[in-house]
Amino acid sequence: MYSYFVLANEHNPQSIETCLRESMLSGVWVRLRQIEPAAGPALVMVELFEVESGAPVDVEGLGPRLSADGRTALFAAVDPTERGAAFEICRSGEQQQAWSGELESFDLTVEDEQHLGREGFSRAFAALTGVAWDALVEAASAAPREAGVANGQANLLLLRGRVLLIPEGMPLRPELFRLHYAEEEWETAPANGEGDSTEDEYDEQDVEDEETEADEASADESRLMLVLLDARLCRHLWEEAPAASVASFLEAVEPARAAVLGPLAHALPDVIGIVQAQPADRVLASSQARELLVYEVVSMATAVGFVAGDTVAFYDQLLFPLLNLTEQPVSPEAVRASLEEIRGMGVLSAMVEALDANPAK
Repeated sequence: MYSYFVLANEHNPQSIETCLRESMLSGVWVRLRQIEPAAGPALVMVELFEVESGAPVDVEGLGPRLSADGRTALFAAVDPTERGAAFEICRSGEQQQAWSGELESFDLTVEDEQHLGREGFSRAFAALTGVAWDALVEAASAAPREAGVANGQANLLLLRGRVLLIPEGMPLRPELFRLHYAEEEWETAPANGEGDSTEDEYDEQDVEDEETEADEASADESRLMLVLLDARLCRHLWEEAPAASVASFLEAVEPARAAVLGPLAHALPDVIGIVQAQPADRVLASSQARELLVYEVVSMATAVGFVAGDTVAFYDQLLFPLLNLTEQPVSPEAVRASLEEIRGMGVLSAMVEALDANPAK
């Protein structure tokens, strides 16, 4: 257990999201779950993990932020051996009590009563929070924790000051949230979590076949990268936000410019200088900074997702034709004329064959 907790009757996902946005975190995903310890009030468990490593995150100042406006927030952690623990209790934006160490060496005075050792820790924690420590650990441990998968009541991605909602069940691939290239391999877990490795499933013939296929593939075949841009934010930065705000936004991207801008990363310092040189209250669309490079960098800086690796031919011949299908009926003549060519093909390959044979349709 390594989590923040807030009272369910004091917070909702939107209020927690506001606190997280104020923390200006990046590359962190959040899992929110409501739990009901056997002894104590209903709580919302707030878990934060690094997107890249999956390691839990402790955010300095988040406890006081979650407890602002007369609320209560708790951070609690216990090591895998259950010999050590830590907690921080915050109320009304201030830290009220904090402790960490070996449970057997616990020594804390609460309301003029000294509490010692493991049993004293439990009594002191209950007196401070109104929640039994063992009940809290049990309830938190009972929550499903599929590594690398977003699921539960609410799942958020914190990315460069923005809070993005992650669809339920979506695998949290780190590659999706930073620029990457086709040469990077994606590690895949065995199906259904069975086994630790898939190496035994391949024999020497499989390896030879894969090597042959790789040799036959064109080494310089063009590949396409898809980038998910925040169109609303891009429009705001270009047409509505004053130049000073745009410059601040671009400066925030600087620490991660290679992972966000890729080939345009080298241009970021120059673009920041161009934007800063404009009148602070003028929008870029009507300023002297209205040039292609500035627009490209500003647009790319809003990127939130990246997919790379498929060939241009894949998109030209398969994906884009599929996306451009209309509701108009397919000509029976077109089907009959292409039947022999498409027999035995996959759906997408057959579709391309039929479209090529009858472009007018």
